[in-house]
Amino acid sequence: MPVIDNYLTGGDKIDHTKRVIGTIEDFFSSYYQGDRLKFYSFFDTDFQRAVPLNIFLYHPRYNNIDLGVLKEIEEINVVKVENKANATLKVERRTEVVSIRLYLKMEFGKWKIVANNVF
Repeated sequence: MPVIDNYLTGGDKIDHTKRVIGTIEDFFSSYYQGDRLKFYSFFDTDFQRAVPLNIFLYHPRYNNIDLGVLKEIEEINVVKVENKANATLKVERRTEVVSIRLYLKMEFGKWKIVANNVF
């Protein structure tokens, strides 16, 4: 997996690439397990303010998404200075393997999924 990582800035010695990978894997795991509360917790604050949990749990727009099956994390680009990251993933949807880009941002010390490109 090619990694472009600019995380060693300003004395920050945290391996943000590993944290982004962990976030993505946990995000997909919560999706597979149907843990809607945990799944919701991975989304950024802007999304959570716009879509309250009770709406997220019951509205068809958020219940009928097809993320597919995560096959591979191809590339991760972390820009710690801007608290942003993106990842290129290979996912299998139905019988087709497609590449998608997932955007993340750092909020309160954790990497969160930017929901705009998921829904």
